[in-house]
Amino acid sequence: MSTTEEVPHQSLFKSWLPEWAVILALTLCIIPSVMILGLYNSNVAFAAGFLDVEVEDLQFLFMITYGTLVGAMMIEGRFFRYFPPRNYMLLFISTNIVVLFISSLVHSYYILLGLRIIQGLLMVIGPSAFLQLLFARIRSKQSKIIGYSIYYSSLLMSGTFTLHIVTYAIDHYGWQEMIYFTMGIYTFTLFIVLLVFNPYRHVARYPLYQIDIASFLFLLTSLLSGAYVLIYGRKLYWFHAINIRTASVIFLITGGVFILRQLVRKRPLYRFDVFKFQNFRTGLLLFIVLYIFRAALNNVYATMSSVWMWEFAYIVKLQYINVFGVGLGVIASSYLLTKNFPVKYLLAIGFFILACQFAWFTFLFLPDCSLRYFSIPLFMQGFGVGWLFTPMIIFVVSAVPVELAAFASVSALSARFWGTAAGFSVMQNAQYYLQRKHYIWFQQYVSNDYIVAQQRLQLYIQSFSDKGFADIEAQQLGYKKLNTIMEGQSYLLANMEIYSALAICALILVIIILLNAHLTEVAVNLKNKVFGIW
Repeated sequence: MSTTEEVPHQSLFKSWLPEWAVILALTLCIIPSVMILGLYNSNVAFAAGFLDVEVEDLQFLFMITYGTLVGAMMIEGRFFRYFPPRNYMLLFISTNIVVLFISSLVHSYYILLGLRIIQGLLMVIGPSAFLQLLFARIRSKQSKIIGYSIYYSSLLMSGTFTLHIVTYAIDHYGWQEMIYFTMGIYTFTLFIVLLVFNPYRHVARYPLYQIDIASFLFLLTSLLSGAYVLIYGRKLYWFHAINIRTASVIFLITGGVFILRQLVRKRPLYRFDVFKFQNFRTGLLLFIVLYIFRAALNNVYATMSSVWMWEFAYIVKLQYINVFGVGLGVIASSYLLTKNFPVKYLLAIGFFILACQFAWFTFLFLPDCSLRYFSIPLFMQGFGVGWLFTPMIIFVVSAVPVELAAFASVSALSARFWGTAAGFSVMQNAQYYLQRKHYIWFQQYVSNDYIVAQQRLQLYIQSFSDKGFADIEAQQLGYKKLNTIMEGQSYLLANMEIYSALAICALILVIIILLNAHLTEVAVNLKNKVFGIW
C-alpha cells in the first residue's frame, strides 16, 4: 500500500475561496447527476416513440442505471481513495459528457442498454465524492439533517423538474438538443471543479487490486435479471416465456454466488451482519412498501392523459403541486427530527397521510374530473412521501452499529431499487387484471338483451351518420366509441379498487408501526448513531 502523505482537508480547495462558496460549488456539482437518473424515464411516451420501444423497455432502461448505481456504491469508495479528488472528478465528468454525446447519436435500444450501465457507474462516482466532501464540511447535527433532507428530497423531486425541462426541449427543439443541454450542465460542472479544487489527495492511496470486481458483476447481474422478471413478467405471461424462466434462474444463481462470496471473503463488499438487527429489516420492508405506494401515483397521471384527455404539458404543471407537498413534508419531518421527535410516530403519521390520500383518490376516478378535486390529495401524496423519506433513511442507518452504517446505506438504496421495480410490476399487473375483469363484465351488457346499451349504441351510430358517414362506417365507428367508453370505465373502476386496497394496507401498516415496541429504540439511538456516517 502506498504511503503517500495525507494533506490537510482544506488544501483540497483553493485558499481564496470562502467556506460558503465551497459548499455552494459542491452542491451545484451534485445537481446534474440527480437529474440524469430520470432522463429516459421522465418522458416515457416521447422516448418510447423516438426509440421505437415500449413502456416496459423504458422502465427497464431506468432500472439498469438504478441497479448499476446500487452495485457501484459498494466499490466506489476504493476508487475515491485511489485518485486525487480533482482528477477523479474531472475524469468522471468528462466521461459522462462523452457518454451523453454518444447517446444523442444512438437510436438502437440495445446500445443504450450498455450506455446506461456506464451512466449508472458515473452517477455513483460523482455524487458520492461530492457528498462526502460536502458533509465533511457540515459539522453540526442539525445541519447534517438539513443536508440529508435537501439531497434526498431533490431525488424525489428531480423527476418533475427533469420532465419539465425535457418537455420544453422536445416541444421547441428535439431529443438530441435535450441531451446537448444536459452535456452543457456537465460542462459547467467541469469548470466549477477546475475553479474550486487543488490537485491534492486527502487520504492515503488505496490499492485497486483489492477490489472484488467479480462480486460486483455477480450482484449487478442478479439485480438486473430480477428487475427484468418484474418488469416484463406480465407482458410475457410470466413463466410461460423462456426469457422469464432464464432470467429467474440467472437471478437465483448469481444472487446466490454473490451471497456466498461475501460470507467467505476476508474483505467482503457487503456484510450481512446488518440483517441481525430487527429495526434494520423492518426499515428495508418499509422502504419497499413506500415505493410501491409511490408507484400508484402514475395511475393518476395515466388517467388524466388516457381517460380525461388532459394535455400533457398541463399534466406536467400539475405535478408541481405534488413537488410542493414533497418539499413541505421534508421540511416538517426534518424539523421534528432536529427536536428529537420519536421516529416511530413520524413513520406512523406519514403512512396515515398516505392512507388518507389513497382513500380520497378512490372517489375521484370518475368519467370526468377537474383540478380542484385533485389538488389536495395530490399535495397530500407528495407531503406524505416527503415526510417519510428522511426519517426512514435515518431509521435504517441508526438501527445498526456505526461500523455497519455504510452497508445499511447501500441496503436502503437496494430496497428503493426493488421497491421501484416491484411497484411498477404490482401496478401494471393489478391494472391489467382488474381492467380486464371489469371490461368482460361490461361486455355482457352490450348484447341485444339490454335495451339501454343498444339505445346508447344506436345514438352513437346515428351521430356518425349525421356527420356524413356511410351506414357501415357509422356502425363501425359507433361500436368503436362504445368500446372506448367501456375501456375507460374499466380503467377507472380498476383504479378505484387499487386505491381502496392501498388505503386499507396503509392503515394496517400504521397500526403495526404503533404497536411495534422495537421501533421506540430508534429515538434513543438516533443522537449517537446517525450523524457523521456519510
